[in-house]
Amino acid sequence: MNARVQLAAYSIFAVLPLMAAAQQAPPDAGLNVSLPLKELRSLLEREKPEEIAPVDVVFGPAAYTLVAGEKSAQLTITADLTLPNARWVQIPLGTALGATSVLLDDQPASVVRKDGRLVAVVDARNKHAAKLKLSAEVPVRVAGDLSSISLPLIPAPIATLSAKLAAGNVNVKAPELLAMKVDSPAGGTTITATLPLTDAVAIQWSPRDARPARVTVQQLNLAVVDRGLMRYTATLQYDILRSPVEKLQIKLPDGVDLTRVTADQMLDYAIDEAAKPRVLTITLKEPTQGSARVVVQYEQRLKDDQLTPALALASPVDVAGESGFVGIEVRGNYEVTPTAEKADRIDVAQLPDLLSNEVRSPLRFGYRYDKPGATFAVALRPLQDLEVLIAMSDVGEVTTTVTPEGKVITKMILVVRNNQKSHLKVTLPQGAQLWSAFVDDRPVTPSKDDKGDMLLPLSKSKAIDEDDEDNYINQRNERRRSQGQDLAKLSRAREARDMEASDDDVSDLKPYDVEIVYISPPVAFADRGQIKLSLPQIDIPVGQLAWAIFLPQSTRIVDATGNIREVDRFSLPFAHFGEAAAGLNKQAAQQLAQAQAKAAMDSLKKAQEIAVSAKAKGVLPVRIEIPIVGSIHRFEKTLSVDEMPTVELTYVKRD
Repeated sequence: MNARVQLAAYSIFAVLPLMAAAQQAPPDAGLNVSLPLKELRSLLEREKPEEIAPVDVVFGPAAYTLVAGEKSAQLTITADLTLPNARWVQIPLGTALGATSVLLDDQPASVVRKDGRLVAVVDARNKHAAKLKLSAEVPVRVAGDLSSISLPLIPAPIATLSAKLAAGNVNVKAPELLAMKVDSPAGGTTITATLPLTDAVAIQWSPRDARPARVTVQQLNLAVVDRGLMRYTATLQYDILRSPVEKLQIKLPDGVDLTRVTADQMLDYAIDEAAKPRVLTITLKEPTQGSARVVVQYEQRLKDDQLTPALALASPVDVAGESGFVGIEVRGNYEVTPTAEKADRIDVAQLPDLLSNEVRSPLRFGYRYDKPGATFAVALRPLQDLEVLIAMSDVGEVTTTVTPEGKVITKMILVVRNNQKSHLKVTLPQGAQLWSAFVDDRPVTPSKDDKGDMLLPLSKSKAIDEDDEDNYINQRNERRRSQGQDLAKLSRAREARDMEASDDDVSDLKPYDVEIVYISPPVAFADRGQIKLSLPQIDIPVGQLAWAIFLPQSTRIVDATGNIREVDRFSLPFAHFGEAAAGLNKQAAQQLAQAQAKAAMDSLKKAQEIAVSAKAKGVLPVRIEIPIVGSIHRFEKTLSVDEMPTVELTYVKRD
């Protein structure tokens, strides 16, 4: 270290004892320290981080007091403040229009206007708490019989209002106020409420009509006949004239269980259980005039011998007029015959849309009444349930390959939608042997019944979700793309059809694949002869069956007979998996065939090797990809039900 740097270092450390004169000198105060200049500068420039709170002002609960006359109102706001940072801070006071004074701890505060708002500037270095008191004069705006005040608010998260209006017997409207309570005798009006966290709220009042309120109701009743149960949804559309009301009352029918109550501006509801009949009282957040809607839902349990129940309709209390509609929906397995008194039967198309939009099944009956006292009953005759189809194969894709050596192997893919069926029964053609079985892309271990038929365990289909990218269509196309085919265009029609069906019925079932591979007894080729091929018989219908049969190029088919017709092309809205492979160019097809044949033979050999242990240990099968080679012949059948599709091919050897 040179002399100049040493001198600077000694000068700095000579000052340090003077700065700490009030403190006791440490034992090593007389020691000298030598530091490199770079490290000394780093020590001198290092700043100690300040510990500051994230906000300068914390508002405690605020209390608003308002006294309103005919043309102006006096507003007082009080709140406790916490000032956590020791520095000059700004206290936001909101819009505070018409402020006459701002006090902090009963002393005038320094107030400035910033961005159209009032701000109090406070030196908080020696003050960590303060009590705010803001006074303002707020104008009362009068338009005819309507008086109103725009009440400015400070940014306090919790605030209550206590207001007094000089005018009595008035209607008060303040939809922004929370939990408002109004007392309006002849001598004045008091308001207590909780204030929202906003810049300002509006309060309006007008003279109350001396006449009592006139209330009329239009009632929309939906009655649902279910199994041993009646479900009701009563929508009451109130029209309140002359004077506002604070409560609405509805008589509940005997023997019903209330499940839900909703209403416009509802504060609370209660049921008078002692009254006969019971009375539902709905308390509104504020006195309401004009329109109001109440929705009441309840249930009525039916006894086994109660085959002619009266409809349990709710009835509004203290109304001047009542009219309404009744729609009846039948969900349970009943034949229903309704009767009505003091009501007119109408077409269900004439019922309000609100009733039609609430139903799950089509409305069966509709009524209209124009005055109270209408009664309804339904005669119920239980109907016997019939067996329905619980599983269906929409599409069956099958490929059978007959090799030049006469070996016969078949792969069958069924597109299944299943609701409750536990097993799929498969009757294989005579002499056929199962090699592989997959359900929903998972290997399964088949079993057999006492007649020797094969049973494949099925899974229950999930509900269709059109936004689900991992659905059957995408899985199937992805599997085929992995074989070298791009089927996006070919599958578009089928995918659009599936999505359209899911829009019509959101509870439809998502299909999945059931895949089996089996070998049949070999055939012996001659110069001329017949080949008889059969598909398994399954115990669910197949909507559209497409069968591709590949024969050696050395054979020519001269005739085809059977219970399945030959076609020039498949009518499937997507590519058949066998046809897609056969559609490749000849060289690629030959290469693919060789690779597939080798892979298939390896898989078949592996399957044969594990067959014995699989029977003993329940080993799951391996997936078999059959060789697709030769000339293709297409066969198709619409709606195959409980039958074994069979074709007999007459062939001759090509020259």
